[in-house]
Amino acid sequence: MQKYGRLLENFEYNNAIVNNCIFTMMHHIAGDCEKPTALLQVQILRTFLEILDGNTPLTQVRIKQDIV
Repeated sequence: MQKYGRLLENFEYNNAIVNNCIFTMMHHIAGDCEKPTALLQVQILRTFLEILDGNTPLTQVRIKQDIV
């Protein structure tokens, strides 16, 4: 679950498909595999709070700009 949490930290820059895949895998692990406590990690909870508090829709795709 830690790897998915690390990927989700960049939710603002991830493609919407990537975010959807991350949430799908989290759902399968927490729900289908009956391991909801796997989501109780500081990194994941912090990102969930950032998503809830933010105004950025998860479907919005941002492109990182390289400084030239």
